Amino acid sequence: MHLINNIIKLLKLCDKKKLIILPIFIFFISFLEICSIGIIIPLFSFLIQDSNVVSINIFDKFDLSFSINLILITVIFIFLSKNLFIIFLNNWNLKFTNEFSLIVSKVLFSNYLNMDYLKFKEFKSSEMIRNINQEINMCTKSILTIFNILLETCILLFIVIFLFIYQTSISIIFFSIFLILSFLYFFAVRKSLEEY
Repeated sequence: MHLINNIIKLLKLCDKKKLIILPIFIFFISFLEICSIGIIIPLFSFLIQDSNVVSINIFDKFDLSFSINLILITVIFIFLSKNLFIIFLNNWNLKFTNEFSLIVSKVLFSNYLNMDYLKFKEFKSSEMIRNINQEINMCTKSILTIFNILLETCILLFIVIFLFIYQTSISIIFFSIFLILSFLYFFAVRKSLEEY
């Protein structure tokens, strides 16, 4: 928790507009993931049926008919746009973490330069170099990890919501079994986790 608090303090040094844009990007990529999963259902319906038109009943309210050309164009468009946006998001994330690393390095270096001489002599040069290089790299990796956890959690949440909307009863049974197995596994390895 101490590491996360320090990272949040350091993130305030970066451009705050970029931090505000991050949830929007995460929401959009999660939406594209759900669309790419949802478009597979009509594609499989077409492969199972023996006609050029697929009729799909959505949420037991809408009955839509699609031609195979429309389904294939939609699949290609969604997967292409999703992958292009993932590339853009990874590029944006790497730029952000590099800028963050540069800013924190400059701040730390400037603190060392402006330090009182007697205090400066107490530090070893190897310790200062380690702080400027390795500690900032570790902090940057922590930010990348936090970003990935947020992204994957949001995607998982969207998938779970989609599954509950699409097939409620099967989803409840599946997640109940999953939760029971997770608790059994947790209690089975609990002692070894506590010892570790």
